[in-house]
Amino acid sequence: TAPAPYHQEFSTGALPVGVCAPNQWAISATSGSGWVFTGNPGYNASTTVGNNRLAGEFTWIDFSGTDTDPILEVEDVDASTTTSPALMFDYFSDLGTYSCAYNILHVEAFDGTTWNTVVSLQQGTTGWETFTYPLSGLLNGNNAEIRFRGESSGLSCDFYNDLLLDDVMVREVVLGCTDPTWDNYDALAEADDGSCANNYTLYMYD
Repeated sequence: TAPAPYHQEFSTGALPVGVCAPNQWAISATSGSGWVFTGNPGYNASTTVGNNRLAGEFTWIDFSGTDTDPILEVEDVDASTTTSPALMFDYFSDLGTYSCAYNILHVEAFDGTTWNTVVSLQQGTTGWETFTYPLSGLLNGNNAEIRFRGESSGLSCDFYNDLLLDDVMVREVVLGCTDPTWDNYDALAEADDGSCANNYTLYMYD
């Protein structure tokens, strides 16, 4: 297994070659081109339009109405040295001025028996955005086993919404309340732990 903290930058223009031997990074697809590591996405995801990263330095799904279960599987990451392990990644799903339903990115973790949903994203981003999700209860023993699975919106216009991924990390994060509307908001927290609360004063009258 690869040790945490772990960071994959997709900087080689090819499927990453990880720490593990044989290589555990893997791609598959029932149909369509699946995850690719070179070339220029279309429409607002183009590197000359809304996407400000260089071609060959991220991975992406080239949706074209024929893509079924494009899967990118990350090599196993040993998170035993962390107390609050989390998955972080940069994601681009920006239609710009084009109109269509968003395609879907399913992020899943294997617990030794089942692939469990970490999150399913069917939404737009403002350019590239960083997402962080705690992995408590989602590990296989000490190992983080993660995959990214794309799904078309099912509409014929799905080609407007190529999905892009970069900077996949498994590392220790600071947990806390990340919502500034609550009294115990923690500006240093990187992932929300469900602890958000407001303080109340109880007045009792006799």
